[in-house]
Amino acid sequence: MNASHADRKERKKQLLRELTQLEIEELREENVFDRTPHYSQLERAASKLGKLLSRETQ
Repeated sequence: MNASHADRKERKKQLLRELTQLEIEELREENVFDRTPHYSQLERAASKLGKLLSRETQ
């Protein structure tokens, strides 16, 4: 793995963490995180982010 590949990989991780934080903020606004979220709520949020990413790459 060369330096530019490692840099891109790290940048992707950073962007994913930022996107996750934004999603958590939205879920808190919807009062989903006022309690322990059910697994299905987390999966729904992850699926939503995956669909957004898929659309952007197409």
